[in-house]
Amino acid sequence: GQLGHGDVLSRHTPTPVAALRQYTISQLSCGYRHSMVVSSEPMMTWAWGWGQHGQLGLGHWHDELLPQPLHSLAEVEVRKLCLGGRHSLALCGDGRVYTWGRDEDGQLGLGAQGARCVPTAVDPLTTKSSSLLAASCGWAHTACLLRAHLRTSSEMSPPDAGGSPALWTQ
Repeated sequence: GQLGHGDVLSRHTPTPVAALRQYTISQLSCGYRHSMVVSSEPMMTWAWGWGQHGQLGLGHWHDELLPQPLHSLAEVEVRKLCLGGRHSLALCGDGRVYTWGRDEDGQLGLGAQGARCVPTAVDPLTTKSSSLLAASCGWAHTACLLRAHLRTSSEMSPPDAGGSPALWTQ
């Protein structure tokens, strides 16, 4: 199902995803058994494949064999998708970070509160004191590269000095 052709057959040659043929795709990401793309006109995030852990973000816990629109992110500019083993992440134009899917190891950055089947904002990463430069998802972890915004010298603590990027992992 992760190929988006409406079946679970393997393909041995590149095959266009017919359900997305009329859209201009601006980015894609593949996880263990799920895939996502962002179309630019109209701007929409699409998800399909294995969904048992909520990693598709479609509000349910089952597989989708064809691309489905992620309506919960319809009003958001998704700048980058990162897909892990059984979880997903979206970096958005407004600076917010959303995660969803399996969370047994804390990979969603939400305090290991359990799996989510809809995109959920990661509050510690959406503050005005830092900006997210990059993110990547592994099998059961997520890494984010943050840059602290410079503050006045009286507010600055040593880790913030110079606004150097800092790597956060979950």
